Parts: sequence; C-alpha cells; structure tokens
Amino acid sequence: MKTNSLWVLIKLNFKVSFGLAAMRYYLARRDKKFMTGLGIFALVIASFLPLFFLYMRLVDAVYEATAPLGQEQVVLTMATVMASVLVFFVGIVYVVSAFYFSNDLPFLMSLPLPFSHILGGKFAVVLVEEYLTVAPFFLSALWIYGTRSAPGSLFWPIAVFSFLLLPVIPLAAASLAVLVLMSATGLSQRKDTLRLFSMFFIILAVVVLNYYLARLPEGNELAYVQSLLQDPEGLAAYIARIYPPALWLTRSLASAGAAALFNFLMTALSSVLAVVLVLAAARRLFFRGWAGGQEAPVSRLLDSRELERHLGRVSSPRWAIALRELKILIRTPVYLFNSLATLVIVPVILVVPLLSGGELALLIEELNRPGLGGVLNLAGAGFIAIMSIFSAALSSSISREGKMFWLSKVIPINPLQQLQGKLLAGYLLAALAVPLVLLFSAVIPWKALDMIIIALLGLVACFPVLTSNLFVDLLRPYLDWDNPQKAIKQNINTLLGMLLSAAVLLPSILVAFWGLRCSLPLHLIFFLIAGISLFIGGIFYYLIARLAQTRYAKINV
Repeated sequence: MKTNSLWVLIKLNFKVSFGLAAMRYYLARRDKKFMTGLGIFALVIASFLPLFFLYMRLVDAVYEATAPLGQEQVVLTMATVMASVLVFFVGIVYVVSAFYFSNDLPFLMSLPLPFSHILGGKFAVVLVEEYLTVAPFFLSALWIYGTRSAPGSLFWPIAVFSFLLLPVIPLAAASLAVLVLMSATGLSQRKDTLRLFSMFFIILAVVVLNYYLARLPEGNELAYVQSLLQDPEGLAAYIARIYPPALWLTRSLASAGAAALFNFLMTALSSVLAVVLVLAAARRLFFRGWAGGQEAPVSRLLDSRELERHLGRVSSPRWAIALRELKILIRTPVYLFNSLATLVIVPVILVVPLLSGGELALLIEELNRPGLGGVLNLAGAGFIAIMSIFSAALSSSISREGKMFWLSKVIPINPLQQLQGKLLAGYLLAALAVPLVLLFSAVIPWKALDMIIIALLGLVACFPVLTSNLFVDLLRPYLDWDNPQKAIKQNINTLLGMLLSAAVLLPSILVAFWGLRCSLPLHLIFFLIAGISLFIGGIFYYLIARLAQTRYAKINV
C-alpha cells in the first residue's frame, strides 16, 4: 500500500507540474494561445542551437586533442562533471520550491502519508526536469565518443541508463543540503533571510572548493602534467576530483566487459543509496523545516502615535510599487535567488583564481599598462549591463503576482505608473552591479571621473534590457502557477527576456568594438553607446506605455 501511494503521488505530481491533462485538452481544441506558446518555445529552442553547435565543436576539439594520447574518454568525464555541477546549482532552487513552497503541500500533509512519499513524488518530478538540464552536455559527449571511437557492445545500453542516473546523485546532494538548511532555520524569526544567505553560501562554497580541488600543485606543475598524460586515465581522474562518481560513469562507458558492468553497478548503487539517504533524511528533517516556514514571525505592535505616523506617510505611486516589488523578492527566497545569484557567483568565480596565486600581481601589472583606460571603462560599463541580462526580476515581474494580479487591477494606481514602478525596482537591482565593478578600482587605475562614467554608462546601457524584459512579461504574463518556482523556472518569459536582452545589447557591443578599432575618441564612443541604448530602450518603453492600459484590462486570472 505504501509503495502504491508513492507511485500515485509521483503520477499526480507529473500531471500537475507538467500540465499533461491541460496540454491534451488544448491540443485537441487547437487553442490559438497554446499553439502560439508552442511556437515561442520552438523559437527559444532554435535560438540555443548555435550555442549547442559551438559546444559540440568544443567537445569534438577536446576529443581530437586527447585521442592521440589515448585519453579520449576525458570528454565523457568533462560532460559528466559540468552537467552534475549545474544540476546541483539549479537543483537547490528547484528543491526549495518543490519541497517547501508548493501550494498542495498543506493538503498532502493532512493526509496519512509518510513525508518520504510526499517528497519522493516531488523529487521524481524535479529529477525529470533536471534531465533537460543535463541532456545538452551529456548526450553531445556520448554521441561524439560513441561515433568517433570504437566502443564495446555494452556502450549504448549503458549510455542510456547512465543518462538516467547522471542527475540523481547531485540532485540528492542538493536535496540533503536543502533539508538540513530548512530544518536548521525553520524556527528562526529571520528564517527567510537566513535561508537565502545559506543558499548563497552553499553555492559559493562549492565554487571555491571546486577551484581548489582542480588546482595544479604549485612548484611541480610540469611534472604533475607529465604524470597525468602518461596515465591512461590521468586527465579523467584529475577532472573527476571535483566529482568522483564521474570517474565511475566514465569507466562504465569507456571500459568493456566486466569492468564496464562493475563501474556501472557502482554508479547505480551510489545513486540508489543517495535517494534512500534523502528519503531517510526527509523523515527526520522535513516536517521541522516545513512547519517553521508556516509560522508567521512575531511582529512588534505599534502604539497609536507610531500607527498614525505610518498611516500619514505618503509616497509616490511609482515608488510604492517599486518597494512592493522589492519586498516580494526579499520575502520569497526563490525569487531573490534568481534575481541576484549571478551578481554574487560571477565575481567569486573571477576573484578566487586571482587571490590564490601570483596571478593577481600579473593582472595588476597588465591593467596598469598605458592606453587601456578607455577599454577598461567600456569593460566596466559592459559588465553592469551584461549582469542585468541574467536577472529574472522584470521578465517575471507581472507573472510573479499570479492569481493575486486582480489586486493590481483594482488598486487606484494607473497601470502605466505600476509598470514604471516595476521598472524602477528593476533599475535598483541592476544598480547593485555598480559597487561590484567599483570594487575593482583596488587593482584598476580608475579615477573618480572614470568611475562616474562607468556607473552612468552601465546604467544607461541597462535601459533597453530592462524595458524589453518588462515588455515581454506584459505581453504574455504567466499567472497560472501553483508554486513560486514555476513563476520563474517554468516561465518561458525568462528565457525570452534573456534572448531579447542579448539582442538589444548587441548593437552597443558592436559599436564599442568598431569605435576602438577605428580609434574614435572615447567620449564619442560613450555618446554613441548611450544614444543607441536610449533609442532602443525608448522604443520598448513607448510600446509599454501604449499597451499598459489595454493589457491590464485584458489580463484575467
């Protein structure tokens, strides 16, 4: 009976999460809106094909370089490690949303079902979603290795099962981290803030640990590299230090006979053990973290004088909407994590390698070369603009309101003013990249005027990115979601926003390269970039202003 309940929960979660019944209904009716959504999805997939092609070329180049050394199996290890690390990072957000923020959890918790079965059903759904994450990385390596080498007869059958097992262990590790984190912070009055910072800390710790594990021993680099090249599994074993199960999976695919079966069984048993460990941890940790998340924090009561002061305070409608947007982000860790994660992780990835050896001194010497001032200013402004691409704040701004969007339709604030407030909130988030860039003034010879130019030019370059993202979500908001994860992770607007952001930034990037190549005066390049950004951003802002009233009236929840 217990096993049957687990299977029923898995099927139920699949139907709810992927909308299978609704999909069949809309396909049968050939619903216009649904077919348009499928077309947009196909367009998004097609837009990623050039990147996929470049990745295939990279894997093929690695195979060509390592095949003469007899270490061509390293392409399998690389793909496995890349996919596994990505599954862990993405899985943390997926698991937090699926385990703790699903709207059906209160109902499921009231049923006589084990916690392990409730989470087992949700774990299965997240696992299937992660297959989409690992597919481009792992299947490409499988295809190149399987067609370029002469694998044994067990290769393709093991390859199929290896793909199914690949995300299990990293997703289980992410689930364990989330269970421990939520259980430890469940009774804290500042639990949301603590959980958010803990999620950032986990990811940053993994990034730093991976870097130090992959470092060559200082002083013996040449001898160490020679030993790696002489060992048939040297490169694969070196890369697998980051994630040891990757070596078992590589051996199961690159070996033959009993060795292949033994390593495959090692991978399979480890995956099963990881899932069992997660379900066992769920029995002991889940309820504490979930119950703590349902408790409302104790607030201090306001006296009559304080209440009068708060009620008498008046702010502009746009500023009020911007503050509401920021409060929603802060109160929902999934939203804030997806809006700010890049701002935290990218600087760490850039800085950690520099602080670990003599690279920092070399970089400072290189950056202080004469004639680089203009290039560095453009690079700083470009960093601010590019960071805004990876924030899902505005491309899901309306979608995040979900079924509560009716409040935005009835409050006495004009739709255009509401959208201006959302745009202001997006700018406040984009501005967080400015101090990150200015921190590099410790190693880059920027003057006060340079830093002002970088900040202003970077924020102006953000304008088309932010307006285009808001325009996308205004056109087709995704309001029918049952947990916060879906508002971002299953919202195609976030992908469309990133693609459109890259497109609207491309003219500015091309002008910057063209201007430097033609030795144009720096101030002229700055003015050209600012003019292009304001022109493209102005077009999207004009469209937003024209459509605001109409779209708000037509959106129904």
